Amino acid sequence: MEYFLIIALIIALIVGILLFKFIKNLVKTILSLLLITIIVSLVIGAVVYIDTRNFINDINSGENLFFLEDESFISGFILDELNKTIGLSSKDLDEYYNFYLEEEYDNILEDKNKFFVFNLDSLVDEDNKQYVDFLKGISNNFEQMDDFEDRFDLESIAFMTLVVDNLRKNPLYLIDSYKTGNLTIYPESITFKVIKVLK
Repeated sequence: MEYFLIIALIIALIVGILLFKFIKNLVKTILSLLLITIIVSLVIGAVVYIDTRNFINDINSGENLFFLEDESFISGFILDELNKTIGLSSKDLDEYYNFYLEEEYDNILEDKNKFFVFNLDSLVDEDNKQYVDFLKGISNNFEQMDDFEDRFDLESIAFMTLVVDNLRKNPLYLIDSYKTGNLTIYPESITFKVIKVLK
């Protein structure tokens, strides 16, 4: 009977030691993974922060192209560093759209910082439908009058109004549109690549 007690104690001791080592290794592994996760999160956070600052600087420090797509580019404008807009002609829009279809994005970009392509459907809701009707009316009524510069200014104003209206209602509109594929941004920065992965 004493032998059984001794054997039971030895087995209990061995099991206790093995269990202790297992728990110690498990805790060590969990802490290591937690530390790695924290470090990776900090690095990604820093990179996204820097990239976001660079993105904002790009928007504010040079020319950027904005297009509205509805089976073609139906409107577009250049926004410069002084927030002045320059409407694009039908000829320019057609040329840019051909580059866009061929994914020749550098030909669109040329010396501009970025370009943005908004899908018309993502901008439309009951509150701003009148801007869309107005925009389509401009395009249809002045289709043959590419030399009429006011047309392009009116189109760009209507387009900008749509974007601003959506941003007013939802400050995360750009991110939401990007996540759902209703907005193309080129060049695609690290921040937007991370957003795409997290969607």
